[in-house]
Amino acid sequence: MTGLVVGGRLDDRVALITGASSGIGAAIARRFAAEGGRLIVAGRDADGLDRLAEELGPSVRPLVLDVTLAEDWSAACAFVLAIEARLDILVNCAGAGVEGNIETLDAESWRSGMALNCDSVFLGTQAMLPALRRTAAPSASVINIASVGGLRPQAGWLAYCTAKAAVIQMTRCIALHGATLSPPLRANSLCPGVTETPLFDAYVDQFGSREATLAAFAKATALKRVAQPEEIAGLALYLASDEAGFVTGTEYLIDGGSALL
Repeated sequence: MTGLVVGGRLDDRVALITGASSGIGAAIARRFAAEGGRLIVAGRDADGLDRLAEELGPSVRPLVLDVTLAEDWSAACAFVLAIEARLDILVNCAGAGVEGNIETLDAESWRSGMALNCDSVFLGTQAMLPALRRTAAPSASVINIASVGGLRPQAGWLAYCTAKAAVIQMTRCIALHGATLSPPLRANSLCPGVTETPLFDAYVDQFGSREATLAAFAKATALKRVAQPEEIAGLALYLASDEAGFVTGTEYLIDGGSALL
């Protein structure tokens, strides 16, 4: 993106970002690093994480993590405490689309979709609480990447929409509990519309070309285009920073005005 303003808004803050090897997760990592954050970038793509860490420099460490496994999260918390002694920001970004309606979706796809898109947020936030409670910031920040699909149903994406709706409600519950802690923990969710990430490629066969796919989804937004990962990252940065110190339990729709149509 052009016009990026770098202002040290996350100087000396420690963040763990899942799903960080590509797409929205990688964009958030780049933005956080540009703002002075010290990062642990996590996911299952070891090569992608290594490339990102090499790109962003010594303040960024890669961590191979299966977000659906409680034991991996326990090890992740131990890793963070060993190298940083605390965590200020947790971004639960790992996820994937799961197609199928109530007639066509099989049970295994339902379970795997819920595990990746919903259970991971519960497991990760719970496991990282000991590190988050040691935050050096006025408040720790948990940012959960939900989806417009969590707010508006789509018959052909039953498991995905259900999981993302659960993430939104889970975030509110985490926020209520986090407000009772000292220092407090803030929790908010982001609900992006269609965003041009590697996952977007799954739609290309349906429309015949990338250009046709972009045009089809653009028609469904007031701004007549799809989102770029950097635009989602900008809102995540706000929620991670002290500027959002009085913001918790909120879901942010970032969909180019599709809800208006």
